[in-house]
Amino acid sequence: MSLQGTSPARASPRGRFAWVNWTTSFAHVSLLGIAVESESRAVTGVCLLVIATISLLAWAGNYRRWRLIVDTPTSRIGSAAQGYVELAGTAHWPGDTPLTSELAGAPCCWYWFKVERKGARDHWTQERDGESFVPFVLDDGSGQCVVHPAEAEVHSHRRKTWIEGDRRFTEVTILPDDRLYAIGAFSTHQPLDGEAAVRAEIAALVVKWKSDPLALLERFDLDRDGTIDLDEWQLARRQARREVERDRQGRPRPLAVHVMRGPKDGRLFMLSNLDPEALGRRYLRWKWFHLCAFLASLGIGSWLLLH
Repeated sequence: MSLQGTSPARASPRGRFAWVNWTTSFAHVSLLGIAVESESRAVTGVCLLVIATISLLAWAGNYRRWRLIVDTPTSRIGSAAQGYVELAGTAHWPGDTPLTSELAGAPCCWYWFKVERKGARDHWTQERDGESFVPFVLDDGSGQCVVHPAEAEVHSHRRKTWIEGDRRFTEVTILPDDRLYAIGAFSTHQPLDGEAAVRAEIAALVVKWKSDPLALLERFDLDRDGTIDLDEWQLARRQARREVERDRQGRPRPLAVHVMRGPKDGRLFMLSNLDPEALGRRYLRWKWFHLCAFLASLGIGSWLLLH
């Protein structure tokens, strides 16, 4: 099939933490296999202590995410405080033409993809992967927030995998109108307003007048000496202010822009179209699994090495 070109050519540097749990579980099985096959108590003990170390790190990551989901209250965009917040609403594409996913070409707000090729012994080798870093919108009814997905940890139930010839294609998406849960750094950017905006518009209007010198002289050269003196320039600026203020009265006030992106202090930035409670329960289960694995492997491994 023809693959649509796209600007992103790499996966998120933060990765997908949900996959870490399965990766650590695979590491546990591999190390247990080495321990079972080994006839050395020392080798078995070391393998179990390595399992304990991996489980401790995985437990810490799952516990951190579980506590953030449980403890962070959901804010409304229209009244959210500046800083680290949790939002829940609906995903929307801000333009008329939605983003299209890399492989399937489906309209979406965000996508991640992977292309693999089958090799010897049915082994799949990754050829390329990537994802969209284009901002989209979260709407909760009280306002809209522009979400910058770069560096986000994304969880989505919309995952498709298919095979064509010797290639396997995998694509994960967030679609328009999906329920969207987000936790990250929230900030509100006020548009240029007040006296600063008025002065900027006055300057732009004066520049426009200067582009037509004859009309400028006709309008403001009161003594008809062919030049605009200081008093006449002050008159021109006062007139420019009157015109700008009159024009602004007929315009709606520009709205503030709310933005969510990755926190600079390294805290979790997560996007998900899964139910937050279900997502929290998933991390809770993994937390207990890794805690049990840590305690069991630490206890048995230490006993084997000490006795």
